[in-house]
Amino acid sequence: LEDIMEKEQWSWNKSITLFIFGEYLLWNLCLALSSSLMCLTLAPRAVGSGIPEMIAYLNGVRVERFTSFYLFLVKIVGTILSVSSGLAIGPEGPLVHLGAIMGASLTKVGR
Repeated sequence: LEDIMEKEQWSWNKSITLFIFGEYLLWNLCLALSSSLMCLTLAPRAVGSGIPEMIAYLNGVRVERFTSFYLFLVKIVGTILSVSSGLAIGPEGPLVHLGAIMGASLTKVGR
């Protein structure tokens, strides 16, 4: 009788564990897909760290739509979703790009 009880307990724990893992996997997949689809469809310039564009901008190269407010919003939401989904990305590069967008936008405010 104890063997049967242990087997039923193991079966129940295994199914709950698989359900929880599946739910975790589904949430992370949804976060990663929403981040990538948003970046690919709404603002393709938001893909990547943005540091090469920032270096080019600081060296005097005219980078097209580098300081767009729309790019700023997509970059923020995309970075939050990507990091939340557990993707192996570093948020430092996108944050440097966001800081550069804010700095460039502040120089345009006084005009």
